[in-house]
Amino acid sequence: MSALPDYFTLVRQMKNPYSLRLALVEYARQHGIKAAARAFQTTVPTVRKWRRRYLAEGLKGLEARSRAPRSCPHKVLGEREQQVLAQRRQLPTFSAQRLRQEFDLPGSPMTA
Repeated sequence: MSALPDYFTLVRQMKNPYSLRLALVEYARQHGIKAAARAFQTTVPTVRKWRRRYLAEGLKGLEARSRAPRSCPHKVLGEREQQVLAQRRQLPTFSAQRLRQEFDLPGSPMTA
């Protein structure tokens, strides 16, 4: 008898692991968290995470969430951005550090 692939391998290979998560939650509800972890070859915290999301949000909680950052604290916007871009166009041979020193531009040298 061949061993089934573990939960994490299955999730990585699937385009939409929603149905696997639903099966995991249903199994955990019927047989318990530890039994579900053993059956799906995953960890107890993983089962708890999906069960908690399912109880809090229903079926929507089993969908994948973005891991992308929600904000970029060092991003320069508006007038400051235009000021930096104008200086870069006017003096293309200046380094970012020199532009920042000469014209007191906001942000780090990486911003320029």
